[in-house]
Amino acid sequence: LAAVLMAVQWAEWGTGWTSAFVGARPVKAGYQMAACRRASEDELPEAPEGGRVIHVEYCMYCKFLPQYLKFRKAVADRFGERVLCFGNHEDTLQQLCRQPKARLGAFEVVDVKSNKVLYTKLGSGLHITERQEWMDQLFDEIDELCEKES
Repeated sequence: LAAVLMAVQWAEWGTGWTSAFVGARPVKAGYQMAACRRASEDELPEAPEGGRVIHVEYCMYCKFLPQYLKFRKAVADRFGERVLCFGNHEDTLQQLCRQPKARLGAFEVVDVKSNKVLYTKLGSGLHITERQEWMDQLFDEIDELCEKES
């Protein structure tokens, strides 16, 4: 019975609504909120002097938006305007993983200038936002990249 319910739910996601289930809410509302928080469809801006542009690919269907927002806030707190952070930018996704949408289960941090993957959940199975020391290690690596440019 559970498999049938999931199949019906997945089929309805194609039309955008899961209202056939009692108490269910529309999927579109959450998707639109996530879509409004991602980077615009325009090209990413150039990195500031002595700084970097970081792109984060995150799966919207896996509810990784809170982790992305936590990561983005931590980047802003540590670097200010020196490091710009964007998420799920279609042109960047197309360039990096050859598809305009984020991959299922992905949470990947990439330096846009070098296309270097700085962190991937796909490889580790862990979110970088789970521990502050993991984010600090990544931020130290970003600091080194910024210093190389200066």
